[in-house]
Amino acid sequence: MDSLYNRYASALFSIAKEKGCIEEYRSEIKLLIDVLKDNVDLEHLFSSWFIELKEKEDIIDKVFNDFKEDIRNFIKVIVANKRGNELHKILEEYVKISNAELGIEEGIVYSTEKLTKAQIDKIEKKLSEVTKVKVELVNRIDERLIGGIKVVLNDSVYDGSLRSKIESLRKALLKGDR
Repeated sequence: MDSLYNRYASALFSIAKEKGCIEEYRSEIKLLIDVLKDNVDLEHLFSSWFIELKEKEDIIDKVFNDFKEDIRNFIKVIVANKRGNELHKILEEYVKISNAELGIEEGIVYSTEKLTKAQIDKIEKKLSEVTKVKVELVNRIDERLIGGIKVVLNDSVYDGSLRSKIESLRKALLKGDR
């Protein structure tokens, strides 16, 4: 299935690249992914055998009216090819492809409470300097943390949490006992 997602995403990416709109499409696609996460029934509607294609296309035009026409048409093609239930994964694949082209790495910053936009920007800036790529982070709450933050970026974990520091101290103390 991954190649299916990639074929569709690559087709949209080619259009975006040709028009010089990779980043703009990426922003809209990320917004579209959020809309689908918040409205799970949309993907069910798009993959329903009981709703005519014309009706689905009308719904796409109404619901996604503020999105670029190419993106609306892209959704229509996916739905017409009976891949509506794969839309979310196809869109995520587009984000991956565009991230690779734009040199962007996405990650998660875990904290005990919601971080402000300024705090996230500061962390992104610092990590961008360290990794030499543009970093974009999403904040998630992790109640297991005692304090501080933990950032997961691809295969790397930057752990500045109090819990991690306590665990390191515990290990160091245990080593000293032997």
